[in-house]
Amino acid sequence: MNPLYDSALHHLDRWVRGGDAPPVQPLLEFAGDALVRDADGIAVGGIRLPPVEVPVARNSAIPLGEDIYSVLYGSSMPFSPEELRSRYGDAAAYVRRFTAARQAARRSKNREQSRIGPRDATCSAYRSATAENAKYGR
Repeated sequence: MNPLYDSALHHLDRWVRGGDAPPVQPLLEFAGDALVRDADGIAVGGIRLPPVEVPVARNSAIPLGEDIYSVLYGSSMPFSPEELRSRYGDAAAYVRRFTAARQAARRSKNREQSRIGPRDATCSAYRSATAENAKYGR
């Protein structure tokens, strides 16, 4: 979530100093009172960063424990190596898809409209490649 916080604070700071208002972001999708969810149970719409667009785990707001960290952070169940291979083929294919999702999150007319900054995009790509190569046994 840090890239979102960084971007939100950047836009808020610019706005309170007399600049443009923060850009409008996509809303979550609802069917009646219920959130619409994708095949992985993640809400459709909203800001979807690369780890959501190209997941390696089933993430949920539903905590698995009663401690404060479980309540605040929800839960995450990593996909098995078989599930990862089924979804992405190999680590290189995963990194390509993650990189495309990262570029989409950064894509905009300029930095003033971007959801994540260059520093965050570079860090997320490195973490992604390193983690996935390890999961695929490299």
